[in-house]
Amino acid sequence: MTKKPYFRCVFPAACQKPKPSSKIPMPRSSKMSSLQTDRN
Repeated sequence: MTKKPYFRCVFPAACQKPKPSSKIPMPRSSKMSSLQTDRN
């Protein structure tokens, strides 16, 4: 679990991508992206 910094991702689709906070087509994921970037 500690291997992936985005293991807390709520969206499985966002977790699939290596950079969830980089390119997210989902608008609602935008909010999560900000949180992930802050935690990362």
